[in-house]
Amino acid sequence: MTINNHFPVSDFIDWLNPKFLYHTTWQIDAESLKKDKELQKELKEKKQEMTRWAKEILRPAFSYCSDDLIPIPPSHKTELDTSDVRYIHKVEEGKVGYQVVTLGKEAIEKARELKANGEYLDYFYWHGFCAALTEALAARVHAMLRVEMGMETERDQSPEKEFRKEYPGKRMSWGYEILPDFKQQNKVLVFLEAEKIGITSTESGMLEPEYSTCAMVSPENEKKIRVN
Repeated sequence: MTINNHFPVSDFIDWLNPKFLYHTTWQIDAESLKKDKELQKELKEKKQEMTRWAKEILRPAFSYCSDDLIPIPPSHKTELDTSDVRYIHKVEEGKVGYQVVTLGKEAIEKARELKANGEYLDYFYWHGFCAALTEALAARVHAMLRVEMGMETERDQSPEKEFRKEYPGKRMSWGYEILPDFKQQNKVLVFLEAEKIGITSTESGMLEPEYSTCAMVSPENEKKIRVN
């Protein structure tokens, strides 16, 4: 188990995908951005400002573990406990890993402050920036977990490869593909001791605070994963 209660923004800001930030969260048309030099300058400055805020106020955190590092109590050696998250998912070969990340409550507090002060444009930019930064944190932790699981080495990794999804295995979040049941996240959060990094969930499995994500990592693609 690896838990980090304060992972500096500077340690993963390079993993923020600019295309995801500009086109997905900030909803800027790619062609418009390409042609408009003033818009390019404005967005570059806005990204720099948001990065400065993030470095000043955020306390990103994460927890992750792969199944071969989980101690199995004696009672589990002869009979699998199907209530345990370790036995929710199986793969044909290899391990299963889990990760949970968060930007922390400070991201929400800043958003509320901007909105309360009527700074609606900055609120929009900050919300989108935090969504992209959460994905950057998840991508960086995913890369660390792949190394721990023996799927690749740090020399194999780069933000650019991550942006293109040129990495082994699969990272899957709840609500998509083979993980439709958000309630499964609650087991993962207990298992990863997510409360230690300030993450809880609703009864339906939605994560709190906002700008948090939980995922399963497998060396295999989703077709070789079975959900119990």
